[in-house]
Amino acid sequence: MNIVHFSDAKFWGGNEQQILLLLKSDYLNERINQKLICLNGSPLHQKAETLDIEIYTIDSSSKYSLRQAKRYMQLLQKAKADIVHIHNSGALTRHYLSYHYKNNDFKVVFSKKGLSSSSTMFSRLKYNMKTIRKIICVSEYVRKGLLETVFHRNHHKLEVIYDGIDLNYIPNPEIMSLTEHFPESKGKIIIGNIANHSVAKDLPTFIQFAKELKEKDTENRFFFIQIGEETKETPQLIRIVKNEDLSSCFRFFGFSKDARTYLYQMDYFVMSSIREGLPFVIMEAMNARCPVVSTAAGGIPELVFHHKTGMLSKIEDYKDLAIQLRYLFDHPEEKLKMTQAAYNYVQQKHSEQLNMEHTLQLYLEVYTHD
Repeated sequence: MNIVHFSDAKFWGGNEQQILLLLKSDYLNERINQKLICLNGSPLHQKAETLDIEIYTIDSSSKYSLRQAKRYMQLLQKAKADIVHIHNSGALTRHYLSYHYKNNDFKVVFSKKGLSSSSTMFSRLKYNMKTIRKIICVSEYVRKGLLETVFHRNHHKLEVIYDGIDLNYIPNPEIMSLTEHFPESKGKIIIGNIANHSVAKDLPTFIQFAKELKEKDTENRFFFIQIGEETKETPQLIRIVKNEDLSSCFRFFGFSKDARTYLYQMDYFVMSSIREGLPFVIMEAMNARCPVVSTAAGGIPELVFHHKTGMLSKIEDYKDLAIQLRYLFDHPEEKLKMTQAAYNYVQQKHSEQLNMEHTLQLYLEVYTHD
């Protein structure tokens, strides 16, 4: 059985990390043939080149290009795809065009990692494509949200498969530590955030949260580090840090190829998102035994249980976010219990092996049914 993964992501994030886990999985590779179509030169392309798999590339020209739809169709034929596993919305758009203009009738599995702020008529057309056999929802929140976009006759195609992480990951000993990058953070309590600079991550709230903690901390104990890909949002974020007089205790790290190593060096991990499916990075923080404080965005409450595996706050409420972190800080024994509970939970429910088993079962179901 040939599974062709398709993503046209330009940047690296949790979604791309999950694709790489699938491609690297010995469990899957012993049972199926995995191949990849991605953007030429993208981070996913660069990382996948280290694997022993077939890789096909397309250029980053418009996803609405009919020329690209033809090229994509030719690649699927060359790869002899039995199932096309599509991993992001842009890739689904490209497949949709190929489906309509090039008679593309390949069986499709589509992974849906989150919900956008609005649903368009074009989204409804894409998600209800006849050739889509299953839509993998990363959380129950995503599944319920799609019930309005996916036609009732297709609701049976929605299936929740939680992401899994490498539970045996070992932090990279060769990279510089956070305190080496930022010597001024030595001796401080490091509060970290890992997120690309997108609107959905609501980093202005994270910055205001930092200000709230700083103003109420007379001993100047906290230091804030934000790690993530810079975007057009970055200059405004930098201005906010400067305007809020946080330059002495707040640093932007930028993109890191191995950001999860830094979770083992943080005293707290804080997420300020307004939209999420189920963040990969929170699972990794829990596995690193780094206490988690997060907004209750999207599917996060399916992973972070308030006062049990972490602390939840209201969305866009930096004061509440600060209250939740201070609670952990002021209750060290409870913090340790929550951190251990979080570690146990992710070990039991979000292993890479469990994800691979469920994904293979879904592939087999799609492959054997017309």
